[in-house]
Amino acid sequence: MKSDMSMTRRTLVPMMAGAGVFVANATIGYRNDALAQTGGTPGAGFETTVYDLPGDGIFPEGVAFDRATGTFYVGSNATGTIYRGDLTTGEVAVFLEGADKGLTSVNGLKVDEVGRLWVSGAATGLAAVYDTVDGALIGQASNGLEPGSTFVNDVTVSSDGTGYFTDSMTPQLWIIPAGDGQLGTPEVVSFEGTAYQYGEGFGANGIQLTGDEAHVIIIDSGSASLYRYTIGSGEVSAIDIGDADLTGGDGLALDGDVLYVCQNSVGQISRLQLGDDAGTATFIDTFSDPAFAFPTTIALTDRGTVLVCNSQFDTRETGAPELPFTVVEIAVLPLTGGAATPGATPAGTPVVAAGTGQDQDLDSATPVATPEV
Repeated sequence: MKSDMSMTRRTLVPMMAGAGVFVANATIGYRNDALAQTGGTPGAGFETTVYDLPGDGIFPEGVAFDRATGTFYVGSNATGTIYRGDLTTGEVAVFLEGADKGLTSVNGLKVDEVGRLWVSGAATGLAAVYDTVDGALIGQASNGLEPGSTFVNDVTVSSDGTGYFTDSMTPQLWIIPAGDGQLGTPEVVSFEGTAYQYGEGFGANGIQLTGDEAHVIIIDSGSASLYRYTIGSGEVSAIDIGDADLTGGDGLALDGDVLYVCQNSVGQISRLQLGDDAGTATFIDTFSDPAFAFPTTIALTDRGTVLVCNSQFDTRETGAPELPFTVVEIAVLPLTGGAATPGATPAGTPVVAAGTGQDQDLDSATPVATPEV
């Protein structure tokens, strides 16, 4: 491991209902598991915190939180380097150098219950698992697909140590067991002939186990739709999301029965209430923060906040990202107890844009339609 460090940059952006987009259209029964662990109050005086990542040309993608240590991990899609940040000290350092055993690109990350870091290898077709204590490689697997036909995008891990990986280019779910401390034989579940058919653009992207671990929820980037894989039966079915708009849907997170969807090109996070057996997902609300910069993935912490990975993928073609690359921590706003008027954010509300020191009109922001990765 390398010890290059970058200190936290804190911005004066109070995260309140009026400081970002926040709309709701339904009365929702809600249990905030992440907050219940600490007795915290969502949004109570927490200021948006920006963690700087050391280095240029990173274009970060996945972010994962380790509840046991209060640290987070973020990977570089461009180099494969993995960074570790500390919420208490604000320090961010290189955890693993890029290109470790062919892992030249990193996307989705997840820390499991025994402290292992699971890594999605993007276009390399690789999946890897590391020990978070010393960075040792526990195991690595390849899906064996030809370059250009695979993109291992994201991962979710069950309590028994089984990883479920999405592939955005080949319609399949990649399942890798690691319950005994070593990677087992991977299993491939094809979506061919099921209710889930890939269309134009990227297919399966973010992935999340349900609380009872009976199902895996997948978001399809191209169609902005949710799908459900039932672990026991292997059934694949569409989740009814009603009229919810999940354009740019990328990383997923779950708190109780509330699903968080990070929408990269739109620059916001939507929350949906899962129904019985995750067969439905009802739109609750949407929120954002001026510090977002083409956010791709999210991770809920145990102190009433959510970590958001700012990829800046929309600047990749121009080659002019705003440095440093960052991970943002914002307060989890409470869900409203009753119906609220859509578009409740006051028009023209001035907020301080992170890193600029200038006021920014939220209503003037224009989402950039860029292919998801």
